[in-house]
Amino acid sequence: MIKAPSRPAQHPDQGSRFGPQLLISTDEALLEAKRLGRSRTVMSPSFADDLRIFVSPTRDAGLHPGLHRGAGSVPLRMRRRLHTVQMRHDDELTAWSAPAVNLAEHADNAIHTDAGAQAAGFPAALVAGVTVYAYMTHVPTAAWGLEWLRAGGAHVRFRSPIFDGEVVNYVPGIDGTVEATVGGSIRSACVVTRLGTHPERCTGTGQELKPISFVADESWETYATRAGDNLTIYDERKILHPVTWMRIANQFFHEQIVTGPWIHVRSSLAHHGVAAHGSTIHATARLIDRFDSRAGERAILDVRISADGQPVATYEHEAIIRVAGGAAEKVADQATDGATTES
Repeated sequence: MIKAPSRPAQHPDQGSRFGPQLLISTDEALLEAKRLGRSRTVMSPSFADDLRIFVSPTRDAGLHPGLHRGAGSVPLRMRRRLHTVQMRHDDELTAWSAPAVNLAEHADNAIHTDAGAQAAGFPAALVAGVTVYAYMTHVPTAAWGLEWLRAGGAHVRFRSPIFDGEVVNYVPGIDGTVEATVGGSIRSACVVTRLGTHPERCTGTGQELKPISFVADESWETYATRAGDNLTIYDERKILHPVTWMRIANQFFHEQIVTGPWIHVRSSLAHHGVAAHGSTIHATARLIDRFDSRAGERAILDVRISADGQPVATYEHEAIIRVAGGAAEKVADQATDGATTES
């Protein structure tokens, strides 16, 4: 399994040519190198059954320059024959587009139906923020694969609504921000990072909510596919889509806090691992804060999620839990001001 990425010790001749160092199993090393489609030099040390992978262009099948004597990464006596696979050097974030849709289960929140949205002042059903996030994860997962799914992070803000049926472009910037745009207008933004950091407000304090536990059945396994994310990595590896963790965070709001239409506005999150299909999921949450804003009453949760006893995600999760009258105009005003979470 991929462990916490770190940077190998640098030799004076190395400069900054070498990227993150990962520890993964032998089979995964070859599969991941092929899937990512970039040049990798793979060295099998004599300890354990792992391969140490150094991300860098490979000039030949000789000794990797980062592994010569004095590099300080692995003792010379522990090195074995190098295996080199020539690939393209591209793991950059690339744009993607898809029509946004609501699934049948979204009808539990009236804001995701035409009638409920129109009652709040919107022209049509709002697509669930969790689904928009599922689309956004396509971009880092397509580029970074298991590295991001197991240890990556994100900070997503839903600036203004995306309506059912709109075609959305997910466009990455050079700073790692993936913007969801419709007709050139930015509706949501998600800053993605290869290595996640613990959400600032998740301190383990606050009102404790009732835990959520369940076995991830087919409805959880297929959510993102039904919504339109066409990446095959989840089916090939039989792992749950990362949108699963946001769905669980939403479930705390839906089942224990809100009583009517509500709107998810932002999340800060860190991944700690992946979960296999059929895993037993256990989640805990604490109510960190509850306050008023122009768009209505808001709440922030600290959510911790594990699968089969192993941590998989931590979420700082915020929503408008009581939508104020004229919410459409107020939400639009806050999006224009860039102040989606301030009162």
